[in-house]
This record gives sequence, structure tokens and C-alpha cells, in this order.
Amino acid sequence: MSATLVCAVWDRFPGGGSELSVLQAIAFHANERGSCYVPIASLAKTARVSPSTVSRVLKALRRERWIATDRIMGQGGTLIFQINIPKVLGSERSGLMQ
Repeated sequence: MSATLVCAVWDRFPGGGSELSVLQAIAFHANERGSCYVPIASLAKTARVSPSTVSRVLKALRRERWIATDRIMGQGGTLIFQINIPKVLGSERSGLMQ
């Protein structure tokens, strides 16, 4: 868990509701570099929303560039999440942290 990211999301994310809950859940599962892989069901449980809500919110978060995702192969496939560190921390740089 990255306490820095969890706090930054809480302080800087302009939205609320399900979007904030899901981004908080991703930050909770992320490492200090903002990366994590966690099943949708686990995100839903952490965010206290349904899996379908998580899927809908992930599309919005990707569209608004708060996160990027990549899918790896495996049983059911697993999403890898990357939080846009500069955006979450309020940096003027654009793009994702490497």
C-alpha cells in the first residue's frame, strides 16, 4: 500500500462518489510507483461498489488519464493498473511516471 498515493488521491481528486472510491482502492493496492494488479472483484470489495460499477468507473478514469491499464494473459486475464503519478501529486509534468 502507498499511503502517499492514498492521501494524494483523497486531497487532489476533484470527483467524488464511486470514482473517488475506486481510485482510492487502486491507490490502496498500489506500490510506491503507482503500479498494481488486482482483480476487479477485489477493487469492488475495497471500494464498496459492484464489479460493474468498477468497470464503468475504470473507463472514466482512463479517459480522464488518472490511470492507465494493461491486460496480461491468464485465467480470466488480469488488469495491471498504473496511477498517473504526476496528475495525482499535482506535478506540472504530463504522462505517467516510469
